[in-house]
Formats: sequence, C-alpha cells, structure tokens
Amino acid sequence: MFYLGLTEMELSNWLIAAGHFQHTTRIEPDSSLGYVFLARSLGEFGRFEDAWQAHRNAQQYGAEPGELRATELRIRELEARPSE
Repeated sequence: MFYLGLTEMELSNWLIAAGHFQHTTRIEPDSSLGYVFLARSLGEFGRFEDAWQAHRNAQQYGAEPGELRATELRIRELEARPSE
C-alpha cells in the first residue's frame, strides 16, 4: 500500500494517496514514514488539521528529523496560500 501511495503522490492524486497511507498506518501502526506521507498528502489536499495529526504521529513513531521538517514546512506553505 505504501508504494501505491507514493505512486499516487507522483500523479498528484492526493486523496487516493492519503487512502493508501491510511491503510499503511492501519496495517503498520508504528510506520513513521506512513504517517509522514499521510501528512504530506493530506496537506496537499487541504486537510490541514488531519495533516498536523499525522505529522504528530510521525514524530511519535520516530520519523527522521529531516522528513519531519520538510513536511512541516510544506504544510505551513500550503496553509499560507490564499483560498481559491
């Protein structure tokens, strides 16, 4: 499921990607990378509260600091964009 999520992210299919990463985190609840990419895909889709929760979960499960920082910066960047 994880790699399907990555593929969907490459295609900018954010909601489908998020679904794959949610499935990944249900199967492997301690998958820090699953939560990192769930946060990124939810952020891209505009579901910021959910993205931040996934980011906190990634942090809790020991995601790499660089991954966490990149995700945090991207979510903040997306939040700052004017609504279309």
